[in-house]
Amino acid sequence: MSKSWGFSTGEATSATVASWVFTALSKLILPIAAVLFLAIRRVGNDDLDLLAIIAFVVVAVGALVLYLVLRSPDLAARIGEMLGRVMRWVSGIFRREVQTDFRQLVLEFREESSALLRQQTAIGTIAGVTARVASFLVLLLALRFVGITTDQLHWTVAFAAFAVTMAITVIPIFNMPGIAEAVLIATFNAAAGGGAADQVAAAVFVYRILTWLTPIPFGGLAFTRWRNEMRASGKTELLDAFDDPNASPETA
Repeated sequence: MSKSWGFSTGEATSATVASWVFTALSKLILPIAAVLFLAIRRVGNDDLDLLAIIAFVVVAVGALVLYLVLRSPDLAARIGEMLGRVMRWVSGIFRREVQTDFRQLVLEFREESSALLRQQTAIGTIAGVTARVASFLVLLLALRFVGITTDQLHWTVAFAAFAVTMAITVIPIFNMPGIAEAVLIATFNAAAGGGAADQVAAAVFVYRILTWLTPIPFGGLAFTRWRNEMRASGKTELLDAFDDPNASPETA
């Protein structure tokens, strides 16, 4: 699809990698704002204090790892090896096998995206944060729509839970379907005192419908239009490349 718009394979790969990085950075920045909101509105809740600690740790570790990866290839390789060991250990707990070469993956990430990240980090991160904030507003509206009041769950507490959940999902093993939702439901129930469990579950369900399920039909319509445009312009080789990437020439 990127080739149909005039982008090379390298440009498309760099853009895809950068998109993931900016999304991850935005998820790691959110906990900082959450901690500030909780500090301004001091709740005095041990669970929220723990969320604040987790937020700072996640942000600090994430920023340090990214800095070290971009600093030198040797550090990137070591981080990739460490990441591989951690992922294999975590996957073993869940009885899942990981065959990815994380050392090579991190090195390729550094090579393909380091220049772009240095040039576009600010605007990319701002765009990512804006998208995450918009997603939180949908979640907050869903909470209010099902009847959860501010007295039951203040928006600062909801934002803290959302921010930490987003930070956790940066780790691939925790980005599996259902994990983020389970964390949100558990955190909201704990903050609301457990008296609105059904409403909390309903709110998270509505939020997921709006942010995950609803865009799928629009994506299907956009994809169908793209295929029709390729057929009309005679670029059928691009459709063949999309349907069977292994059979397509590099110049397609």
